[in-house]
Amino acid sequence: CDVYLEVSKAQSQLSDQAIVKASQACLLHVTIQALKLLHPFMPFISEELFHRLGAASEACPSIMISPFPRPSELWSK
Repeated sequence: CDVYLEVSKAQSQLSDQAIVKASQACLLHVTIQALKLLHPFMPFISEELFHRLGAASEACPSIMISPFPRPSELWSK
């Protein structure tokens, strides 16, 4: 995790905006999934961060009713 964060810092300095946006999208996805895992233990903080990151939508207005992360089929092979 820490290695990817350091690599993403270097990628954010690149002039290719496609790489920068892909790196930011990956970091956002991982952060939101981590918040979903953290929610049972820290509900108020994870709910607030979920909204501040812009993950809430009409279909899923709260982290409490968002689908819990499931392992990928790639992990079971």
